[in-house]
Amino acid sequence: MVDFPNVPNLPGVPPVYRDPNATTPTVDYATQDTASTADATTDRWGLFTVGGAIALEVDSVVEVDFSKDYNTPQYPIELGSFESYNKVEMPYDATLVVSKGGLTTDRAQFQDTLESLLASLDLFDLVTPEKTYQNANLVGLRITRNAQRGAGLIVAEIKLRQIRIGEAAAFSNTKSDNASDQADTGAVQGQTPSTGTTTAASGPNTIGH
Repeated sequence: MVDFPNVPNLPGVPPVYRDPNATTPTVDYATQDTASTADATTDRWGLFTVGGAIALEVDSVVEVDFSKDYNTPQYPIELGSFESYNKVEMPYDATLVVSKGGLTTDRAQFQDTLESLLASLDLFDLVTPEKTYQNANLVGLRITRNAQRGAGLIVAEIKLRQIRIGEAAAFSNTKSDNASDQADTGAVQGQTPSTGTTTAASGPNTIGH
């Protein structure tokens, strides 16, 4: 009977009891394929800021799911038929599943960071080796803990949605003053009306006369 499991103490592996005399196995990259080794050292996965910094420290990326739709509105025409027009690109939705282990303080900081990112209005990039999905904001969060994965491992499911950034309209050399941009002319101080000033509400009631 084996008292300790033969599991390496590496990132992404939940904390388990190990033989204190056992050595951590190492990987001999010299015996592996050269292309695979290069990919392992250059590929990036996870959530990054727009400037390229790591936005969320994780042990491993478990899953990335991406979905995008195009909408084609339809309107009815004669004889009960319909016609489609104006194909519109919709914002993409993505799901990033990550795991985090380590000490209790590490996991607590990980959850605090997730909740802070979820409440923020900041935009992030979902980075994969083949493509970077830009301008995403966190819109949902689900944290899973179960005995199968180990009580010391947090699995977080992060929902992301693309944010479309529109350009502000600017007008110049307009023919009408009503079409020009608003201009701030300063604060206007209120004034007390004089005794000779009348309003529509203070005039005589002429209804029925």
